Amino acid sequence: MQPVSDVDLEAMVLGETAELLAFSGMDEACRLLGAMIDQGQHRLIYFGQTLEAGLLGDGRVLASINSLFQRNRSASMKTLVNHSHELVHTGQRLIELMRSLMPAVECRIRRPQSAGFAGSCVLVDYSGYLFFPNPDRYKGSASFSGVANTEKLYDLFAQEWEVAEPDPEIRPLYI
Repeated sequence: MQPVSDVDLEAMVLGETAELLAFSGMDEACRLLGAMIDQGQHRLIYFGQTLEAGLLGDGRVLASINSLFQRNRSASMKTLVNHSHELVHTGQRLIELMRSLMPAVECRIRRPQSAGFAGSCVLVDYSGYLFFPNPDRYKGSASFSGVANTEKLYDLFAQEWEVAEPDPEIRPLYI
């Protein structure tokens, strides 16, 4: 596993570069995720305990998400969390962006009796991923083309997505 600080993220290719990367710290995680989303074309999935303002609310990551939806009008984003009320009540720009992109953005709340996946992950186009074993720390692993790990994480996500409820906190606001 190679530290993110030792690699050129511009040389990494989503869906092709299978090198396993290690990140430690919010800045590294945000740079890494922004680079992946910048190359993404179709889908962004966030799965964890809470909707993470530090990661998804980072200015670079927000710009990358917005750019993804501008590049591809059929792009989609799904979030599956235990709760999002803290993020919603702080008025984060992430929530505003998500609401403006609905219905291409879907947000659901995990059922309390879920399998108990305690980590967090972000999947980009079924090939790239960031995995945080401890959601309270910005330390984990990532790959631009970790197909085997991405499939396992997506299968876990899909199982819980099917029984999850729509998030009542994140919905379009109509005037």
